[in-house]
Amino acid sequence: MDVLVLERPLSQWAVAMVAGLAVALAMSVLHSWLAKHLVLSQPTGSVRSLLARLSARWLRLTTAAVAVSAAVMLLNPSQHVLSLVRGLLVVVAAIQASFLLPTVVDWLLHRLFVRTTGPDPAVAAPPSNAESTSVASTLTGLRWLILLVAYSVLMLLALQNLGVNVTAVVASLGVGGIAVALAVQNILGDLFASLTITLDRPFLRGDFIVVGNEMGVVEHVGLKTTRVRSLSGEELVFGNADLLQSRIRNYKRMAERRVVFQVSVPHTTGTEDLVAIPGMIQAAVASRPELRFDRSHLAAFGESALQFETVYIIGSADYNKHMDALQAVHLAILRDFRARGIALAIPAQTIHVAPAEESPDGKASRGVGA
Repeated sequence: MDVLVLERPLSQWAVAMVAGLAVALAMSVLHSWLAKHLVLSQPTGSVRSLLARLSARWLRLTTAAVAVSAAVMLLNPSQHVLSLVRGLLVVVAAIQASFLLPTVVDWLLHRLFVRTTGPDPAVAAPPSNAESTSVASTLTGLRWLILLVAYSVLMLLALQNLGVNVTAVVASLGVGGIAVALAVQNILGDLFASLTITLDRPFLRGDFIVVGNEMGVVEHVGLKTTRVRSLSGEELVFGNADLLQSRIRNYKRMAERRVVFQVSVPHTTGTEDLVAIPGMIQAAVASRPELRFDRSHLAAFGESALQFETVYIIGSADYNKHMDALQAVHLAILRDFRARGIALAIPAQTIHVAPAEESPDGKASRGVGA
């Protein structure tokens, strides 16, 4: 055992070999134990599922590199050999990390996808399959962006640990990144705006929104644009960044609708009828079970009519249901007014002409009318 082999006694080589085999065996046993107890059928978003998938992507090359490095360290190697071992470990670690990164990113994005497509407190119905598909496509774009950044950082770290001066590389990437960012800033702005829409969900597919003077139903939220089908049938395309900078009115999120309407009657309407009108309007509103009466008052003395203002609440955001209820209320009011003999005011102007005045010479002269 004292025989020298490469300036090392045979006993030291034997100890190093046994140590290397022990490290390899221990890592293999640990990997087998994890594979046995961490089943891949675990829920995708759980920590156990993440550990199971990381264990499944562990490379035998990594185990071998760690075992060889442990054995070499027991041989008291020279500085040159230590540098080679360090380089080996850096390269293997970079390869292993490149295999593990997609798994970690996919796990994080899956948890984000579940949270994003989960029940929205502002919306009673769960998101549709199309909505989930839109969210998934946005997160896929985000996945590629994250992996690009992660692989770039991993490569720079590996090169730095191999002794390469990466300062110039980082500076070049910084200058190039600024140039690229300036060139595609609009595209990147829309991309991140799409991510904001996906995560914050100010509107969903199928929501009726109003943006400035434009309105319609959201049909698709993409990586760069959002497409809205207007009431007249054409498709409106909004840049995601421009859309987020606008004030968006989302009518689909209304839990209920407040309706205000006016009824005008002539100035010649009798006092008793004026007193009875608010009660008649209230009865017309109360005849609809889906409506909740708020108030009805003689609100203004108009130029050509007396104006009654009425407010009620309808517990639905559906515009067609709102119009059906409003029509029923109007018809009930018209029927009750006609039964009582109350007329609705028609805008009109009355011109009064002054009578002719006789002049001192006995001739008639026409007065000025008002």
